[in-house]
Amino acid sequence: MKKIVLELAKIVLFFIILWWVIVHITYILRNDTDEKENLMGFYAEEKNSLDAVFIGSSTMWASLNPLVMYNERGFTSYNIATSAQRPSSLKYLIKEAQKYQSDALYVIDVSNFVYDQSVWEEQNEGSLRRVTDGLKYSWNRFLCNYEQIKGKSNKISYYFDIIKYHSEYRNFFHNISHWNFEKENTSKGWLYNDSVEVVSYTWNQKSNVQTNIDEKAEEELYQLINFCDNSNAKYLFIFSMSTVLDENKSKYISDIINSRGYDVFNFNDYWKEIGMDETMDFYNAGHTNLLGAEKISKYFANYLDEKYQFPDNQDDSWNELAKYMENIILDGKNKIYSGNYIGEVKVKVDNIDNDEITFVNNTNCPQSLLYAWYVNEKRGEDYECIYQQWYTTENTFQYQFSEDKEYSVITFVKGSENEALFKYKEVAIIHYDYQSKEWVIELY
Repeated sequence: MKKIVLELAKIVLFFIILWWVIVHITYILRNDTDEKENLMGFYAEEKNSLDAVFIGSSTMWASLNPLVMYNERGFTSYNIATSAQRPSSLKYLIKEAQKYQSDALYVIDVSNFVYDQSVWEEQNEGSLRRVTDGLKYSWNRFLCNYEQIKGKSNKISYYFDIIKYHSEYRNFFHNISHWNFEKENTSKGWLYNDSVEVVSYTWNQKSNVQTNIDEKAEEELYQLINFCDNSNAKYLFIFSMSTVLDENKSKYISDIINSRGYDVFNFNDYWKEIGMDETMDFYNAGHTNLLGAEKISKYFANYLDEKYQFPDNQDDSWNELAKYMENIILDGKNKIYSGNYIGEVKVKVDNIDNDEITFVNNTNCPQSLLYAWYVNEKRGEDYECIYQQWYTTENTFQYQFSEDKEYSVITFVKGSENEALFKYKEVAIIHYDYQSKEWVIELY
């Protein structure tokens, strides 16, 4: 009997070790993304060391700079953020964060509840994986995956993402140092951007008009509030600064949250108090640049500290990072004010003539630009470059696509007089729909 028990124990131990190895190899092989760096940085924070945790999508990611807040009022915080984040992700990200920072104030950005369910149903695989592949393996991750991938194919690769990344051996030596999926994020989760685009602020604070949100979005909002009711944490809900936020829907959402006893802070209501500038503080209509983020972060730091009375957590490592951040922002300001910046990379489809598609690059820059293009063809799970047009002064690009293929298009821009000015962006995913007999182009 003892021999049988010993053999069973060996088998169990073998599978435990095997599972541990598979999990940590998965962490190493995962592709590098801003979202991955963001979440690894949170995991690397000392347990119960943060006064506040901010959770939301890219508008919050760009707006709130924890190190500026630390400099302003001396409290510690971190941004957990992913681009195009589904509202249903929030409760899982909160739950994940509370495993490590149970005593923190939780500031939750609910801006994405204004969108209809159809927006999330059309999300591609990359958008989904920004959350699912940014979490450590756990039961909470399993539940998050289950929620996110309803109606999607190849579900098993979301639960076990080594299926997706098993061939990414190039990442091994680069990522081996953070095999446990923990790596310090020196910006504490803030997303730097030094581009500039002129926006239009049309917010009407005096309006009481409300518009109902999507039925599914409202259901998920109540689920989120119920989750918060059943936890012991303190919560504040926010709408991040964005000139394209639906004002009437945000008021509807705020009323629901207020009726459940929670406060809501809408940054758009404080445009003048913060000192926002339509001509300088954004890199596109929905996201602030480093200038806007500094203003917002200072204002919000004072608001939070006066409301919640955080302790002054002076720390040598935070002091060092805060000083480093001051220098980064100063360099960025000098770059912007001298005109050495490129605005958001913007491309539109100008014409479709049978299988030939014409793109126009409308990227803004105080200086003249040069333009280059890549066409990538999807082969298996990856894209392979099949055509490139290198830098010219012409901002249009034409290419004849094949109807039986799927493509991605990437554009590059650089300063014609200052090659240090450089940006690139995947601007389109393209395939032919045989049922409608037309090209389907997903522009970013």
